[in-house]
Amino acid sequence: MEQSHTIPEASLEVEVQNKNWIEDGKPDSFEQEVLNGIKGLNKGFSGGLKRLDKLIHGIQKGRYYLVGADSGVGKTTLVDFYFVLCAWLDAKKTGKKIKMFYVSLEIGAFDKKARWCSFYLGWKYGLNFSASFILGRVPGKTPNAEQLKLIQEAYAFVELVLQDVVLISASTHPTAIFTSIVEDHYAKHGIVYRKPQTQEDAKKGRKGIITGYTPNDTLPDTYLIVDHLALLDTESGLDMKGTMDRMSKQAVTLRNIFKLTCIFIQQFNTELMASRREAIARRGVKDAGNIITPQRLDFGDSKYTFRDCNVAIGLVKPAQFDLAEYDDFNCQPTEAGGFGEYFIEGFLMKNRDGASDKRFPLFVNPVSGIFYDLPYEYGADEQWYAYAKKLKEEHG
Repeated sequence: MEQSHTIPEASLEVEVQNKNWIEDGKPDSFEQEVLNGIKGLNKGFSGGLKRLDKLIHGIQKGRYYLVGADSGVGKTTLVDFYFVLCAWLDAKKTGKKIKMFYVSLEIGAFDKKARWCSFYLGWKYGLNFSASFILGRVPGKTPNAEQLKLIQEAYAFVELVLQDVVLISASTHPTAIFTSIVEDHYAKHGIVYRKPQTQEDAKKGRKGIITGYTPNDTLPDTYLIVDHLALLDTESGLDMKGTMDRMSKQAVTLRNIFKLTCIFIQQFNTELMASRREAIARRGVKDAGNIITPQRLDFGDSKYTFRDCNVAIGLVKPAQFDLAEYDDFNCQPTEAGGFGEYFIEGFLMKNRDGASDKRFPLFVNPVSGIFYDLPYEYGADEQWYAYAKKLKEEHG
């Protein structure tokens, strides 16, 4: 077979030094990183979705994940399920230390805790207690004594999660997030190296630019989740776009120097989504599959997020576009035998560590916040249509 590359030919003898990596590997060295991989320490956490786990090799330390969708599709629900709760459960299963800083600006602390109680009850018992029911917000429906005991058990689970997850619901901006994580977390778990402080830094009360970091043995895998970027307080002198860009730039530093795992939620550009709906109405459903496929421009509210991230995931709910079928799945309303609002198509739009432009169809139970991989095998999806109908009848 004829070679097509143009790699220069050279006669080289690479000398391997007589070195025992197991004995000589130093913290944060390449040798130690290879040894950690052999020991299984670099294996990513499972997020509970086998198809996505396979595509991105699980949730890896030191990666920047970007999740985008239109309003009401389920981007927060997916992040909570895949990147937070299932990752936390896998950390407990494997005995790894994990710490998450969750900037939850779209959903308050009580609602977040109630949703995680719903997850537990759905995961553990197959029950569908909505967050609104748990918090007594459904007229004429409040938990009875037996249900209250289950909610108490679920909240005990949430309290365990919150030992490793710091919920931040107060308004904040990128610099405050960055400074807090560096000073209050990483500096306590290792040594932060900086350039000497300049006169300008001193005048503005800033420390020198960070150049490196050496962790100690107690450093857990650390996550930063922001939901969502457009809700951050704007930085002084910057608009929303500039603020989002700054958060992305600081995420790159946190990822590259501290091996922080960033999970950022970004709402798709509203005008582009509206134009898609108009295009479908104008052309009919013939080209709908291509029209609703997420594009890089959907992340156009920021100049940098899509560029900077390792993995970009886009979500689409075909029911929002009144499509009868998508990806060979029936998207009609549940009363007509379809998935309706319970079908979400996931798109792996970018993946620096593997294949991209991949789809992964999902079934979502929005009551418990649990996602499932939908099967492609003929006839295997019938049980899921029945499940969708049951959810609709019980919870509307």
